[in-house]
Amino acid sequence: MNYQKYQNARNISWKLLLDLKINSLPVKITAILKALEIPIYKYGDSQTLIQNRRLDGLTQTSDGFTIAEGNRCFIFYNEKQTAQRLRFTLAHELGHILCGHLGKTEGFAVTIKNREPSANDGPEEQEANVFASRLLAPACVLHELGLFTAKEIAEHCQISIQSATFRLEQLLELERRQQEFLQTKGHGCFYLHPLEREVYNQFKDYIDKNKL
Repeated sequence: MNYQKYQNARNISWKLLLDLKINSLPVKITAILKALEIPIYKYGDSQTLIQNRRLDGLTQTSDGFTIAEGNRCFIFYNEKQTAQRLRFTLAHELGHILCGHLGKTEGFAVTIKNREPSANDGPEEQEANVFASRLLAPACVLHELGLFTAKEIAEHCQISIQSATFRLEQLLELERRQQEFLQTKGHGCFYLHPLEREVYNQFKDYIDKNKL
């Protein structure tokens, strides 16, 4: 994916954590959506609205989607998902909203795909996944806690094993770069961005109490 878009999604996730003063895991995605005044609806409770928009097919092929109408967004989700999968679904849809994927419209726009992260995802899906994974499982927090298995990440962040495995792959690449930076530059690759330093400081008490 385009590195600028990666940075944008990552930085938006960091800024949201800071703005809402989130300082512990698991990150409460429903509380975030409430604070941002973005309503969420179960598929089962919103069939009339979905049918009127001719979006019935999305309930069969997607774990969640977002409708944007004017300046408002509404997230719909499959309530049959596990709680862990649902958290990533909601964070992913929030990523679409905050990364500007739905644009401005006088009618309505809709996201069309939400599933477990995949290497085959298109650019906007990848960007939403970057946002969701950095929001629910910030790398600097995982690094400081010493969480280096998918099971540990899934348990602490309350995400699915598949999403945790996706996050672990990225974290291990950062850890590889950390060692490379230490050997060649005399400093690590974490905390080079001021927002990441702020996120670490905000989580520091939690990290100190929960470090493995």
